[in-house]
Amino acid sequence: MATIEICKVDIIGPGAAGDKNHVLLPKAVVLRGHPGTASQKETNQKGGGCEYTHDYKPEVRICLYYTPPRSNALKNLGGVRFAWISLYNEHHHGLTGNTLPTTAIHPKGDFYMPAHLMEWLNLMIRVFHLIAGISWIGSSFFFMWLDSHLEAPKAKKDDVEGELWMVHSGGFYLVEKKLIQPGGMPETLHWFKWEATFTWISGFFLLGVVYYMGKGVYLINPAANITPWMATAIGVGTLALAWVVYDAFWQSPLGKNTKVGALICFAMAMLVAWGLSFVFSGRGMFIHIGAMFGTLMVTNVWMRILPAQAQMIAATERGEKADFNLGKKAKVRSIHNNYMTFPVLFIMLSNHFPSTYGHPYNFLVLGGLILAGAGFRHFWNTRSIGKPAYWALATAAAGIAALFMVTAPRTPATASGTAQAAVAPVKFAEVQQIMQQRCVSCHAAQPTDDVFKAPPLGAVFETPEQIKGYLAKIRTMAVDSQTMPLGNKTGMTPAERETLGRWIDQGAPVN
Repeated sequence: MATIEICKVDIIGPGAAGDKNHVLLPKAVVLRGHPGTASQKETNQKGGGCEYTHDYKPEVRICLYYTPPRSNALKNLGGVRFAWISLYNEHHHGLTGNTLPTTAIHPKGDFYMPAHLMEWLNLMIRVFHLIAGISWIGSSFFFMWLDSHLEAPKAKKDDVEGELWMVHSGGFYLVEKKLIQPGGMPETLHWFKWEATFTWISGFFLLGVVYYMGKGVYLINPAANITPWMATAIGVGTLALAWVVYDAFWQSPLGKNTKVGALICFAMAMLVAWGLSFVFSGRGMFIHIGAMFGTLMVTNVWMRILPAQAQMIAATERGEKADFNLGKKAKVRSIHNNYMTFPVLFIMLSNHFPSTYGHPYNFLVLGGLILAGAGFRHFWNTRSIGKPAYWALATAAAGIAALFMVTAPRTPATASGTAQAAVAPVKFAEVQQIMQQRCVSCHAAQPTDDVFKAPPLGAVFETPEQIKGYLAKIRTMAVDSQTMPLGNKTGMTPAERETLGRWIDQGAPVN
């Protein structure tokens, strides 16, 4: 059975002198603590805190504040308090020696199960979000295509704007687009609204599971001095405020000119992306701009499109003629949604490719992706009506090519002669030390990180063979884009990144 090293932790309570207990904990858990501030140490001296040391590294004294009574002491030892209380309750009695079975660090409770639960929540919500999104975007594509292919009836039909014959799966279908007259409502009317609703709800839950409940690992810019709760408030507030500004703009006189309005809205989106880049990581900023577009799209459906349709139906049921201008206004918002679909898809997929969100000017890269997505969407729309805008296709393709060039990693200058000879080969021992200090806390068979309880993407860097198997990823994420470690949580230095890059450029020798 695999084992891990443990150490004894002395816990000194704030009560009478000499009131002291100890527990045996995995060394990795103990070393996960944070040095207390001067004010916390001062509080401890006054008996209002809990002070503890461990004999693995006795020169380190860690002070963390907690609120009495003493019975709650172990429950207030900071970020891994649930892990420690579980270990204390279930495993501190009767342990001897220097090893502890690995299974013992997976007690019933919060040390292991939340990570496992979060992984499955992530999976299930992601699958649901994907299915709902396919349904929503698929119906949007279908109706845009349908509108563009309607033909005038061969024989005159009252109130029929257009019709279309289709064949699918062996069946023939006749679709008519009608202007409903007073009293002409059918008994059964099918609405397309829940696809958008469930896409947004599942997307918001996924945003919460991955970004808001992940202790800020994926969300926060390491240079920003904010807490996960503050980052969450900024993210949710951005989504809400975006709708207020967007809706007010398109109902104002500025929204009368579609092209000018689109340019102004794009500029505002870029301003939001630039601002978020100061507090959010590249991934966090990208996903929030995508979530912002998704929020605008679903709110368009529920606040502008569906109410207009409901008013038209209500008028028809009252025996009155419907105001079809309401439908035209709703169509404008539907077109907005149509043009946002491709940029949203680009954003969601690019989040898996660090050359985009990891670029120093990632908000500009994002802007390029948005414009390219809208360009491809415009070509698709115009092609469906027989007037393909090839200029939009060419411009979007050129934009993607430009982004490819801009985000390409810098290739090291080729040294020659004495300069090349002066570059000392990087020893694998140096590389392995960097990996052990900066990467293996997550990328291990048994991670010791406080967030990841399984190696991300299954990548393990504990042996030379495992490290060499991920050279391309290490180069891309740790050297070129510098997006790993996440939030630079373990403090990888520029010199260490340069060492990894030189070792890979030298052929990644392990001898």
